Amino acid sequence: MSNTERQRQFRERNPGYYQRLHAKRKAQVQALCEQLLRDKAIAEIMTPAMPLCLPAPEQVTQPWVEQLLRNVESRDRQPVSV
Repeated sequence: MSNTERQRQFRERNPGYYQRLHAKRKAQVQALCEQLLRDKAIAEIMTPAMPLCLPAPEQVTQPWVEQLLRNVESRDRQPVSV
C-alpha cells in the first residue's frame, strides 16, 4: 500500500478530521493574537507619558527676596540672651 492510498483511506475513515484540526489551530492562534493585543493595550495605558527633557530654568530671585534671606540667616546666627 502506497502512502497516497494510506492517506486516502484515512480521509475516508475520518471525514472532517483536517477541517477540525485546522479550525482548532486557527482558534488557538486567534486567541493568542487577542491576548497579545490586550496585553499591549494594557501596557500602553499603564506606561506613563515620557516627560519632556528640557533644561531646568535658571533660578532668578528678586533682590528683596535675597535681602530677606540674608536677614533671616543673620538673625539665626546672633546669640540669644536668656
